[in-house]
Amino acid sequence: MNYVLSVVIPIYNSELFLRETLDSVVNQTVFEKIEVILINDGSTDNSLKICMDYADRYSNIILFNQNNSGVSEARNLGIKKATGKYLTFLDSDDIIEYDLYEKELIEIINGEYDVLIIDFVKKHENGIEKKYRKNFKLTMYKNEEIMKNFFKGVIGGQVVDKVFLTDLVKNKRFSQEFKIGEDMLFTFDVLNDCNKACLNTFISGYKYIVRDSSAMTGKFSPKYFDPVLITKKILSSYKKDDSLFSYAYAHYIHESCKVVEYIYRHNAQNEYNDILKKLIKEIKNYSIFEARKFLVKKQFFGFLLMKYSPRIYMFFHKIMHIG
Repeated sequence: MNYVLSVVIPIYNSELFLRETLDSVVNQTVFEKIEVILINDGSTDNSLKICMDYADRYSNIILFNQNNSGVSEARNLGIKKATGKYLTFLDSDDIIEYDLYEKELIEIINGEYDVLIIDFVKKHENGIEKKYRKNFKLTMYKNEEIMKNFFKGVIGGQVVDKVFLTDLVKNKRFSQEFKIGEDMLFTFDVLNDCNKACLNTFISGYKYIVRDSSAMTGKFSPKYFDPVLITKKILSSYKKDDSLFSYAYAHYIHESCKVVEYIYRHNAQNEYNDILKKLIKEIKNYSIFEARKFLVKKQFFGFLLMKYSPRIYMFFHKIMHIG
């Protein structure tokens, strides 16, 4: 059967949430038009058993097993196996509204987009739900306009809120070099080859479940530097006279602000003092004029706070969701 949409779900030890996630896919209004690709990444709990149960019951749910290699390699395998005209990703502990894929397919097919970006809802374990963005629709053409919106944070780096033309991503891969922010590098790579994209936040049927266990608490880890390393890697792909260089550098400064905040939040100043000093120096040396020009309002406000005082930045971070 020719499927319209491939849904790639990487799975590792998700037994507590997996059935709810898969039920939200099975109950989609266009379920018969999609193929669901489950990648079991060496789970040691009952996740594999649950996957086998759903794969046995539904012919369009396909299960692949691999030794534990991480979410990037699981997604890469999913991309290789995908046969649908369009492709999207779903995390194994999130859920989607029953008509999300129908809405997404109508939008991306009618608009003939290479990439569709939607909004998502953050759902907390206490039941409180909050939409991430206000409602608006933005159609973007050609590389430069799309990349400017990516660097300014209008287009987020995550992949679960996006539907891709499969031909556009078939030869793309998630990097295994990074533990955090690998979505961002993949999204950058894809958008670089994108001719027409749409951000439609009227569609917001993806529910990102915020779990207490997933909050960044405890000891600061070097993996939190990955987004800065990724943005620096992205920056190196542009020459200083390139029209996108300043946007890419502003993106690097924004990610640096977030990492400095993480260091202070985890009280890791002493352990990572040399790196912290270097990041703060770069932030303080960054021109306010440049920041105002190349950062969106919320990011610019965060930059000003960080430039003045990291601790004040931390205070406003939770209130304004600067990161």
